[in-house]
Amino acid sequence: MGQNRYVAALHRRSSTESWSIAISETQKLRPASVDRTVHLWDVTDPAHARELARPGGFGNYAWSVTFSPDSSTLAAGGADDTIRLWDVRDPAHPRSLGPTLTGPTHYVYSLVFSPDGRTLAASGGDGSVWTWHDREPTLALHAANPGGSTYALAWNPSGSILAAAGNSGKIVFWDADPSSAAAAVCSAGDFLSSTEWAQYVPGAPYRDFCE
Repeated sequence: MGQNRYVAALHRRSSTESWSIAISETQKLRPASVDRTVHLWDVTDPAHARELARPGGFGNYAWSVTFSPDSSTLAAGGADDTIRLWDVRDPAHPRSLGPTLTGPTHYVYSLVFSPDGRTLAASGGDGSVWTWHDREPTLALHAANPGGSTYALAWNPSGSILAAAGNSGKIVFWDADPSSAAAAVCSAGDFLSSTEWAQYVPGAPYRDFCE
């Protein structure tokens, strides 16, 4: 039997405008849309695509969308500053996973799973970059792009480095292992003051990780 193909996309209810699109390993297409929902199609036969479901719940536009590497989980970010997850192993009946994730503000522009599927990264119009490990609502990393909005994210193939780009005209790279990043900072004797912490890690409680 041929492999099923699915696509996800986001589009405007009253037009053909789409803002984000993702194709799963099993080839389901999923777009995010201005009507606050995500549209899932089976495109195994592209000439006869079938819409399967419309998971939603956003308080504003659905803005970004991505599948986990194994295609079992869909993540979508909205203009309401939330990120929602669904189990899509049965694509016709998406099942909501856990609580809504929050962090980035002023739209969730980009979402991407790490290569092993265990970490989800998100970026916002406020320039921040957030990650959650094993899809739990516990903050693993919160970094900021002081240059402005962060529009795009990407992992290297091993998942050890996360890259971000935005309207600053620069690409920023982070060591995705918090303990390695902390060790590098502390070994250089470059400690963050509470003021610097508030600038570069806004929203996260201050702590001296070099103690």
